[in-house]
Amino acid sequence: MDEGKALLLGAELFRSVASEERPVWIGGILESVLAATQLDFMGFGQRMVTICREESAWGTAESLFLELRRGSLRSESERAPVECAMVDLLEVAAKVVFNASGARPGFDPHGIAAQSR
Repeated sequence: MDEGKALLLGAELFRSVASEERPVWIGGILESVLAATQLDFMGFGQRMVTICREESAWGTAESLFLELRRGSLRSESERAPVECAMVDLLEVAAKVVFNASGARPGFDPHGIAAQSR
């Protein structure tokens, strides 16, 4: 399967999950990846899983994203591809969770558009 088709299928899968269920859904994915890879970039993975499990914490995902972004940009050129993929997954998870929190404005326009479909 080519990357374009995989992205389209992933987007369709994402839209099939109700927006209020997405934090739990992506938290489960993240938890499985952490268990399989034992790769928790600077401890952000477990912190994100904890946020995903507690609806009252969903609004804090934006600050975790910003902290992650600051740390990841500094070391981007020094990381292996699998670490880069983990950081990307963590960033997406933070956006999904924050957008599900109902805080406005939403974290980013792409996340809002995906939620409203």
